[in-house]
Formats: sequence, C-alpha cells, structure tokens
Amino acid sequence: MRFITKLLNTLGIDGAIFYTSLGRILQGLGGIITLILISKFMSKEEQGFYYTFMSVLALQMFFELGLNGILSQFVAHEMAFLKVVDNDHLEGEENNLSRLTSIFHFTIKWYSFFSILLITVLIVVGFFYFHRYAANSYNIHWQMPWLLLSIFTGLNLFLSPITSILYGICKVKDITRFQMLQQLFVMFSVWIALLLEIKLYVLVINVVANILFLIVYFYFHYRKLLKNILLHPITNKIDYWKEIFPYQWKIALSTISNYFVFQCFTPITFAFYGAVVAGQMGMSLMLSNSIYPLVASWCVTKVPLWSSLVARKEFVQLTNSLKMVVKQSIAISLFVISVALTIIYIAYLFKIPIVQRILPVELCAILFLAIPFNLVINVWATYLRCNKKDPFMIQAVMGGIFIFLQAYLSAKYFDLPILIMGYTALIAFINFPIAYAIFKTKKREYYGQ
Repeated sequence: MRFITKLLNTLGIDGAIFYTSLGRILQGLGGIITLILISKFMSKEEQGFYYTFMSVLALQMFFELGLNGILSQFVAHEMAFLKVVDNDHLEGEENNLSRLTSIFHFTIKWYSFFSILLITVLIVVGFFYFHRYAANSYNIHWQMPWLLLSIFTGLNLFLSPITSILYGICKVKDITRFQMLQQLFVMFSVWIALLLEIKLYVLVINVVANILFLIVYFYFHYRKLLKNILLHPITNKIDYWKEIFPYQWKIALSTISNYFVFQCFTPITFAFYGAVVAGQMGMSLMLSNSIYPLVASWCVTKVPLWSSLVARKEFVQLTNSLKMVVKQSIAISLFVISVALTIIYIAYLFKIPIVQRILPVELCAILFLAIPFNLVINVWATYLRCNKKDPFMIQAVMGGIFIFLQAYLSAKYFDLPILIMGYTALIAFINFPIAYAIFKTKKREYYGQ
C-alpha cells in the first residue's frame, strides 16, 4: 500500500488527477468498444459521416470564444479570498463574492445568445456542406440526425459553463468525479444506441445523454450553492470590456486555431477522398484525441491551483509545480503512445477486421508523434494564461493557419501520407520551437525567473 502511495505521489496523481485520468482511461477502453460496435453496426460510409459530423460540430469553438477555458481562472482568482461552507454557500470578502456573482450573471447572458446562434449556424453550414460533398451518398439519411444534433449541441453549449464555474470554485475533485461518471453514462447510452442500429442518431443520443446527466447531477449536488451565488446582491460588478475581453479575445483566437490543429482533417478528407477515407481518418484521430486529454489531465487539474498561486504571488511553488507537470506529461504520453501503437500493430499482424477502419499503423505512429509536442505547448500556455494573459495567441493562430493550409494543399495536390507527415513536422519543427521561445521570454517577464 505504501509503495502504491509513493508511486502515485511520484507520478503527481492526486484526487483530481486520479478521477480525471480514470475517466480518460475508461473513456479510452470504452472507446475501443465503441470502435468495435461502429465497425460492426455501421458501414464504412456511415462511419465517415459519423466522424465528419463530430468534426463539424466542433465549430462550437467559434461560439464559445474561449470563455469556458478562462471562467475557471477568473472564478479561481476570486475564490482565493473566499471559501465554501457546507457545500451550500460562500463566505469571505464581500467584494470578491459580488464579483463572482456578476461573473455568473454575465455567463448566463453570454451563453444564452451564442447557443441560439450556434444552432442556427450549425443547421445552415451542415446542410450546405453535406449537400455539396455527400451528393453521391444517396443511401445515407443524414438530414434529420444533423438537425436534431445541431439543436441539442446548442443546448449543451448553454449548460457547459456550469462545470467551468464549479471547477474555479475549487470543486476540482468533485467535478472530475462527475465527469468520469458522466462519461460512463454517455458511453453506455451510445453502446445501447449502436446495438439498436439507429445509425447516425447515435450522436444525438450521445449529446442528449450528456445533457441529462449534467442536469440531474448538478441539481442534486450543487443546486443550493449555485442558487446562492446567483441570487447574491451585486455591489461590485466585473467589467467585461476592461477585465475579461482583453484576455478573452486572445484566448478565443487561440481556441479557434485549435479547430484547425485537431479537427479540420476529417472534413477535408471527406471533401477530397470521400466518406470511407474520412471514416479512417476520423477513427484514427479519435484514438489520438483520446490519448491527448488523458495526459492533459496532469495540466488541466492544476488551473485553479496555479491561478490561486498567481493571485498570492507564490511564484516559486508555481514554477516547481510546472516543472513536475511537464516531466509527468512527457513520460505518461510516451508510455501511452507506445502501448497504443503496440496494440494496433498486433491487430494488423493478426488481421483483426477493425484495423481496416483506421489508418495504417505507420501513419498512426506519425500522427501520434505530435501528441507530446502539443501537450508540452499546452502546459506552457496554461501556466502563463493563469495570469489572465495569453502570450501564445499569435503563435496559436499562425500555427492553426499553417496546419489548415498544409492539410488542404496536401489533400488537393498530394496524398494522405503527405498530409499526416506535414502536420507532425509543422508541430515538431515550427510550433514547438516558437512556443518554447515565447514561454522562456514571458516566464521571465511575469515572474522574474
């Protein structure tokens, strides 16, 4: 028992990371089951639509505009002078409590507007895109699933900031446990939907299950706390244009650029190579994107802590925490990538049918090589953004543009291997060195270190 405790401490696994990582592991294992069910109950063409749907839905990044990511930081800065009492209400400086309530009110207004706008844009863009590039897929009935999916995705966007706010209130362990349970509930719902062979409606079930679990869980666990924060009198209101906007617009551009870094490949391959190849790309990216958030748990769970340390100017402890997270992220990512590639290689050796639904193992290896570089860049960016600043904005935007152009031109004039090799090369030899230079310069500027 002592050995296990020591190992967990060495790996930096606290309660929050444990639940987050366990959730990611369960999501990864469940994802394998999902892949098997998709390959069994969906045709290759339907699989292509399935993953292209998911990539087009990621357009919600353009409507969230980075606010979800910074809500936790702004709330955590106020929580540095507040405390939760009986999981019922907050006590502390009136000025900070009032500002926290004003953040809550602003969030409701923001997400009400952009959720409706998202629904409208998804419906219009989706019907235009699939009518144009799926003209030959007469046997795929995608219209009604896409309409329902657009509506529920908008509702999901409206509810999403609740998690970020509670995260900033330092309910990190509780929220990571909630997310783990939510993932299990959603996975089981998706499996049942796949077994019932409802085809593309599976994605609708995915989003609906996510919404239902969120509503029920927060109603029974945090209803009183959220209600008391919402109804608290506002005597000192946070100024959006002076405090949030100067930071948010930079984060928004960085977040939007992530769409081109992580999500543009499937729609591009769908347009140039068809639904079958898009399905292979989508499934391979799903494997890659399952590894990334698993290891990113070591960084994401540190946002409230790092924000509080910045607010209290405890920079030595902040830097020590950063160094440990970087080492742990690199080590864990290399281990997980090695395991994933070994499993894929064995599957190819034994000619397991599901491997026909993903990219060849050598292309998966090249794709996965970008993960450690992206992870370290994300750690550096998160560390510096806890100052309510985003020095990585220009690098993120330019990186997103270059990756999109590289993917588009490679798909149009070359082939899929060139597209994937170009992506990893851009991340490793351009994005990473630039990110390191920014990190060293701004770390010295912010902390004198």
